[in-house]
Amino acid sequence: MKSDVPRMLAAVRKGRAAEEGCHLERELVAALAQRDEKDKQLASCYDRMDKAEAQRDKALVILRYYRHETPLGHQPYMLAHEVDLLLKECGK
Repeated sequence: MKSDVPRMLAAVRKGRAAEEGCHLERELVAALAQRDEKDKQLASCYDRMDKAEAQRDKALVILRYYRHETPLGHQPYMLAHEVDLLLKECGK
C-alpha cells in the first residue's frame, strides 16, 4: 500500500501540471485575442487619421484657391486675413 503513495502523488502532480498548462494556454489564447482586437482598433485609428489628413489637404486647396482667385474687394477682410494665417500655419 505504501508503494502506491508515491505513484499516486506523481499522478496528482502530473494532473495539476496539465491543469496549469491548460490554464496558461487559455490565458495565452485570451491575450492573443486581445492583441488582435487592439491591432484592429489601431488600424481603424490610422484609417481615420489618413482620411482626416486628406480632408485637411483638400480644405487647404480650396482655401488657397479662394484666397488667390477671389478678388480682395469680394472677400471679407477678416476672412482673407484668417485664411492667410491658416495657410501660413500649415506651411502651404
